[in-house]
Amino acid sequence: MASLVGCKTAQRIGNRVKPDKFKKTDHLLAGMKEKEFKPSTVSYKVSGKMTDGDKSNSFKLNIRMRPDSVIWISVTAYSYEAARLLATPDSLFMINRAEKKYFKGDYDFINQRLNVDIDFQSLQAILLANSIGLEEMDKVKRSPDKDYYLLSSYRKAKLKKMQKKEDKFDELVFSNWVDPETYRIAKLAILDLRFNQTAKVTYSEFSEEGGYIVPHGMLVEIAGKKMITIDNEIYRYEVNEELSFPFKISSKYERMD
Repeated sequence: MASLVGCKTAQRIGNRVKPDKFKKTDHLLAGMKEKEFKPSTVSYKVSGKMTDGDKSNSFKLNIRMRPDSVIWISVTAYSYEAARLLATPDSLFMINRAEKKYFKGDYDFINQRLNVDIDFQSLQAILLANSIGLEEMDKVKRSPDKDYYLLSSYRKAKLKKMQKKEDKFDELVFSNWVDPETYRIAKLAILDLRFNQTAKVTYSEFSEEGGYIVPHGMLVEIAGKKMITIDNEIYRYEVNEELSFPFKISSKYERMD
C-alpha cells in the first residue's frame, strides 16, 4: 500500500536515547538492515542550493527510484529542465539540455571528472539515507561516540586508472553515524585517501509515515582543494507508487566525449 510522507503532517523523530556501548556490532548491523529505507519504488522532490566559494546556485530535483534497478533524476534551474540523468547498476545516461549534448557510458565518466569513486550502490545509499561501505563484517570498525553508533570500514578504490604511480594510498574510508533510537543513518562520510578529499552527508528533520523513517534535510559538504556545500530540502515523498522513468535523447544532440 502506498504511503505519503509530508513535511507538515508527519510525526517528527528525535534522538532521544544514547548508544548502548555493550550492544554487539553484528546485532547493530542487523537492526540497521531491518530499518533501512528500501521500498519497491520511491519518488521525492528536492529544493537545493550549492555554494562553491563565492558562487551559489539554486536548483530543484525530481528524483524517482526503483532500488537496485534504476535511479532517475530531473534537474531544474530557473524554471527549466537543465539536465536529466538515468542510472542503472552498470550504466549511466545523461542529457544536458543547455548544451544539447548527451552521455552514454559507465561511472568512470563522473568519477574521472569529479575525482570521486562512486557507483550505483553508493549513489542509491546516499539518496535513501542508508548505510554505505558496511557489507563486509570483517572490515567494520566500531568507534566511541556520545550520541551515535559510529561504524567505519574501508575498501580499495575501484578506479585504478585514476591513480598516479607515486600515490601511496588507494583506499576509501567510509564512516556511518547511526541513530541509536531509529537505527537510521544520521551522517555519512567518505574519505578518499588518494586525493585527501572528504564528502560528508548530514541528514535531518526525520519523519515517520507508514513504517518508513525518512529525512527532509540533507546537507552535503565536499572538502578537498576547495569547499563545496549543497544544502537540500526534501519534500513530497511518494512511496510504493507506480512510476515511469522517461528518458529520450534527441537526434539533434551531440554525444559527449
